Amino acid sequence: MDTLKYMSISYTIRQKIKEFAACDSGLVFVEFAMSFFVLLILFAASLELTRYVLIVQNMEKTASTIVTSVSQIDPTKITTGASVTSIIDATLAAVPSMMSPYGTKPTETIMISDVFYNATPPVSTTVRWQYCGGGTLSGVSSKIGKAGGSADLSQFSGFSIINPTDPTSNQEILVTEIYYKYNPILANLGFIGISVPLYRSSLFSLNPALGSTTPAGSPCP
Repeated sequence: MDTLKYMSISYTIRQKIKEFAACDSGLVFVEFAMSFFVLLILFAASLELTRYVLIVQNMEKTASTIVTSVSQIDPTKITTGASVTSIIDATLAAVPSMMSPYGTKPTETIMISDVFYNATPPVSTTVRWQYCGGGTLSGVSSKIGKAGGSADLSQFSGFSIINPTDPTSNQEILVTEIYYKYNPILANLGFIGISVPLYRSSLFSLNPALGSTTPAGSPCP
């Protein structure tokens, strides 16, 4: 009797196992659960890529606008009550608006460098002065160099500050650098805590009258 009872229980268990193995009523849910995180990552990546491209475009436009505006300042035509410094400050104050909707002062900073090429031996390329503003981002430094030191223009591929038609003439340009603290979407949501400093730069020929004028205040660290 016990043997028959055991066989009956064993048969019942085997049948239940077979029924469970053959059941596909929850198959769609299982597949969705397995693919959900993959879909979520793909969705976040598409948003992140779009956001990154827009931020970089804003950085490039901002750097170009700032360097063009500042380089055209003519100290000899400034009206009473204004100064080179106040004009630069007013220009840099517009940076968060230029970077909108991504720009905030803690996430960005602008560095303006006056680069002078002295063609008289000993030939040298130096940073005459620098001015920083447009944000309060810290922990970054100019890739061009520091005021009073040698200037490094190697990042501008194909550019030469030397005038090819008159190599013996002095030249002067203005370089604007912008740093932006980039936080990925997932970092903003609190899942991962990373931030990446993005960098862009732009250069423009300088008004000679501005080159000989060193703006007061806001030197770069």
